[in-house]
Amino acid sequence: ERMWATFSTAFRKNEYTGDGDSIIGGPRWGLSAIASLTGDVAKNLSKVALDISKIIGLEHAIYNEATLHVTLRTFENYRGIVDFEDARANVYHQIIKESLRDISSFRISFKGLNITPLGVIAQGWPVGDSFQLVRDRINHGLLNEKLICGPELQQRRITAHSSLVVFGMNALNGPDNLLQYIKDRRQYEFGEVEIEHLSLVA
Repeated sequence: ERMWATFSTAFRKNEYTGDGDSIIGGPRWGLSAIASLTGDVAKNLSKVALDISKIIGLEHAIYNEATLHVTLRTFENYRGIVDFEDARANVYHQIIKESLRDISSFRISFKGLNITPLGVIAQGWPVGDSFQLVRDRINHGLLNEKLICGPELQQRRITAHSSLVVFGMNALNGPDNLLQYIKDRRQYEFGEVEIEHLSLVA
């Protein structure tokens, strides 16, 4: 509720951040460990993202069933295209693999929409302790490898949200209509998803 109160107020004052092209050294789009969403949850959230695109226009990053995900950890700032032979990427991959060593799956429940300075998110709520255990193991693995860097150097990610829309640099159509759409779905239950594997992506 605090996030909604803070950012919806700022949004009404046109205080939001458009996301432009990826910038080398920038905090977004660096190598990350993600959990892709599937099944009914992905279908439900994809429909919401499409609804939002009809309100604000198509000049923004709109997620769909193929791209919806939860980020567990962003390992580093953006450094361009990274190939499969990259030494650090291979270490990250091993850390992810080790974090799941005795965890076959974990679940995340999605309830409610919210707004941030960058876009619209679906709020995710981990079911049980496995999600946080995996995230803690990833952080521990990075500490062991002395690879704590990037946008989470100062503040570790603590949420389990899924981005639905990332605002572009163009002005939004219908900002008031967007806020009302989100407000009407602040407590909407989108379902629960089971995560069985993680991916390393840029």
